Amino acid sequence: MTRRLAPLFTLILAVGLIALIRHFELSQIVLPLKFHDILTVFLSVVIEASPFLLLGSLVAVMVRRTSFIHIVIRHLPKNPFFGLPVSAALGTLLPVCECGNMPIARSLVQKGFPASYATTFLFAAPILNPAVFFSTWIAFRGQPIFIAARFVLGFIVSVAVGAYVLWQEKKGVKIWRTDCVIPEEPATGEDHAHSSEEDHAHEDSFASQVLGEFLAIFPYLLIGALFTALFQAYVPRETFFNADFGIALAILFMMFFAFVISVCSNTDAFLALGFTGIMPSAAILSFLVFGAMIDTKNVLIYNRIFTLRGLLLVSLFIAELVFLLCLGLHKIDVL
Repeated sequence: MTRRLAPLFTLILAVGLIALIRHFELSQIVLPLKFHDILTVFLSVVIEASPFLLLGSLVAVMVRRTSFIHIVIRHLPKNPFFGLPVSAALGTLLPVCECGNMPIARSLVQKGFPASYATTFLFAAPILNPAVFFSTWIAFRGQPIFIAARFVLGFIVSVAVGAYVLWQEKKGVKIWRTDCVIPEEPATGEDHAHSSEEDHAHEDSFASQVLGEFLAIFPYLLIGALFTALFQAYVPRETFFNADFGIALAILFMMFFAFVISVCSNTDAFLALGFTGIMPSAAILSFLVFGAMIDTKNVLIYNRIFTLRGLLLVSLFIAELVFLLCLGLHKIDVL
């Protein structure tokens, strides 16, 4: 009972803390201007992003409790020329962020599909899924080119990394861990394991699972919102503009920021919005694309399915490709 109530107490504590901060902001207490700005940005990000985080948590639990994914994967094309793009497009059907799609990608491989397909889905779903599209549209409404750029780049990078994995495996490089690639041998054993997973998933109520999913990511949102507010308050707006070196540095900084902050892709658009007018659009785009694919928590999760060498190769490939694409879009004045 205590274990099940702990997430609820954590949520109540977090809401109470936000309400307390809000009270001080609106009270008669005179706050320094910088502190007032920090509170305003912090609270606006948390309040706007929390509903989308809850939506993502809700859908993630629904997907885990159904067999929808096992039906879909039977119809993926065998030819990589068609299979890789279709695997990326599969992410549009499953509104699961990067935290929830790793088990789905692993199940793809264990069902006999190529690791390149699963890799493509793994990195496409956190960007292409409808929950992320909706949150990005809400955050950047009025900027359709920017919104389109995020999803086009997400599709391109995910398909490219799937092709890269296919190429590396043909060279004999092991990207996926052996225990993930080899399907479970006895069919009855697989059915039994799947049944056991379903039984375990239904031990807790639906609401408690959604709450647990939400609270697992909510601290990252709070930390990200705080860093965004501090950055906006103290970093001069002209720091990353004008010079070519400034643009490249801005893109690298935002990619590094996304890696460290590790915000869920369902809510990262609201953090990115805080950098509008401070960072070039290409740098903000790199935050939205790279952070949804590679960040601190993702690396820990991906370590369960990738070899150490494979994780390093894939991460560096994605980083280089996102940097070059965003820099190229800036050079040709698309953003």
